[in-house]
Parts: sequence; C-alpha cells; structure tokens
Amino acid sequence: MRILLWVSIWMRRFVLYTLILLVVLSGPVIYTEYTCNSAPGAPPSAEDAARIRGYAGIPPYVISATNADYARTIAKGDPHEFGYLTAIGRYWGAVCLTTSQSAALGGLPGDTKQALYAQGVGHTATLLFKGAYEETLGRIATMVRGPERAPLDDLAAQQAAEFAQARPGPMGGWNFNAAARDTIDVSNATPRDIERMIALNIEYRVRGLATHLVSAGHLPDNNALLVVVDGVETDALRRFEGIVVTGRETGGTGIGISRDRASIEVLMQIGRQGGKVTRIPGHQTVFLALRVPDTTDQGAVLALPDVDGGTRQIVEVPAAGLAARLLAFADASIVVERILGS
Repeated sequence: MRILLWVSIWMRRFVLYTLILLVVLSGPVIYTEYTCNSAPGAPPSAEDAARIRGYAGIPPYVISATNADYARTIAKGDPHEFGYLTAIGRYWGAVCLTTSQSAALGGLPGDTKQALYAQGVGHTATLLFKGAYEETLGRIATMVRGPERAPLDDLAAQQAAEFAQARPGPMGGWNFNAAARDTIDVSNATPRDIERMIALNIEYRVRGLATHLVSAGHLPDNNALLVVVDGVETDALRRFEGIVVTGRETGGTGIGISRDRASIEVLMQIGRQGGKVTRIPGHQTVFLALRVPDTTDQGAVLALPDVDGGTRQIVEVPAAGLAARLLAFADASIVVERILGS
C-alpha cells in the first residue's frame, strides 16, 4: 500500500513538473505569436522576400553569438558566470523583431516561422537545464576545485569555441558524440574533472541523440549568394580562392560566394583592387552581422552587448556598393562576421 502511495505521489509530481516545463517552453512562442505578429501585407516581391530571408537569419545568428559568448566566458572563468536567462531573452527578442518586420513585407513563410520557434524551444530548454545545473552543482564543483582550472575546464572552452564556429544546420552540424568521447580521454581523477566529464557527457549525448531524432525545426542552408562585380578583370577574379566566376551579368561579372567571413574577405580584396559590387540579383539590400569594438550605433536593426566589450550589431545596407561598405567597416576596426540570409 505504501509503495502504491509513493508511486502515486511521484507520478503526480512528474505530471506537474512536466506541465510546468511545457508552460515555460511554450510561453515565449505564445507571447511572440500574439504580441509580435501583425496582419501581413500584400504578397512579397522578390526583393521583399529576400529581405524577409535576411530578417529570418537574425535569430540563428543570435544563437551563434550566444555560443561564442559562452565559449569566451568559460575560457576565462566558469560556466555559472554566463547569463543564461539573458541569452534566452535575446533570442526571443530577435524572433519578435523578425516576425514584426517581416509582416510589413508580406509575412514570414509558415515553415520558416515554425523553424524559428522550434529552434527557440530547443535553445531555451538547453540554456534552462544547463543554467540550472551550472548554478547549483556546477558552482559547488568549482568551489571544491578552487582557483586552479582542471583539464576539462580548458577542453570544454575549446569545444564550445569550435561549436560556435560550426556551420549552420541541425544542432550546428557539430559532432556531439565525438566531443563526449574526448572528455573521457582527457579526464583525470580530480573531482572537478570527474564532475565535468559526467556533466558534459550527459549534455553532449542528449544533444547528439537529438540530431538523429529531430529533422524539422531548422532553416534551409542557403549559404550561396550571387554577386555582380565590376572594375576587376575576369581572369583576376578567377585567382581568388573560395569563389566561382559564373560569367557576364548585367552590370559586370557574376561571382558565386558564400556568406561567411572568407568570402567577405574576398569582396574586400576586390574593393582594394578597384572593384565594386554593382548589384546582387534579387537583393536591394543585405543584412550584415558586425562586431563593433565600442557602442557606436552603425544604424543597427538589432544591437547586443558583446561579452568582451563592444557590441554585436545587425545592419541593413544597400547591395550596390557592398565592397566599399565592407572596406569602410574594416577601416573603423569593425569585423563583418557574416552576410545573413536563410
């Protein structure tokens, strides 16, 4: 009889805690859906659809920025020093911005909105559980360890930095299971290392399993971009690594680039050689993710504090003249991390 009573009590607690968790995880989705959305306008033109995709690239970038900030935090300190709740709020603020601005352009496609919400729920759950652990048992483990860092503290920081740099895709396209095995190989017999090995293995194994169970909830990987440049000979363009010369286009020569830092560097080199971007077919504007060394507003549609000081800013700039704009940012010691889009 006592066993049945005990099982009944814990079943009720399990149901209650599950309901609370569902409310917490669904709360931001409900709030965003009913607060940040407005009636969509006319069906978007090709240029407006490109702007919508640019706005849709902002929330995933915020996740990448969060991962990078976390990596830099634990490279110098401990995981409980990271602002987990703040990071959750920043993501949903970015989703709110995306949905509200996209509505005026014709509205987010349903699958894109679903992907942003699904990413947000996963991001929120990860940070909530990780924050709850690191603020309690993890903090106690750092007190027992003392000021001397354990080998797995450094490995965790290195892994977090690698994860932050991973290409977009399901769970960042990163091999969590391999990372879990690395924690076992590096671990020694100190209490902190044992605690880190167990905690990181559980985290990585669960997130690794999720890569196989979750196929929805991720934006399509639209990394390619056609850019038309003028002022540089075609043969000279072919000597740049990481781009594909597609041939003559209206306004110059077409080159296929990625949206990441490597191609941004190529566009800057083209600008230094006297070339210019005349147009990006289908885009009147593009969204750039910047790391600004101070708090000077660069005309940002979204600005976030950077953990190392300065700010991360998302700016929308005209597609024509992009190379010159990139050079101007470089002259101001501003790092352009990525051309956004989904």
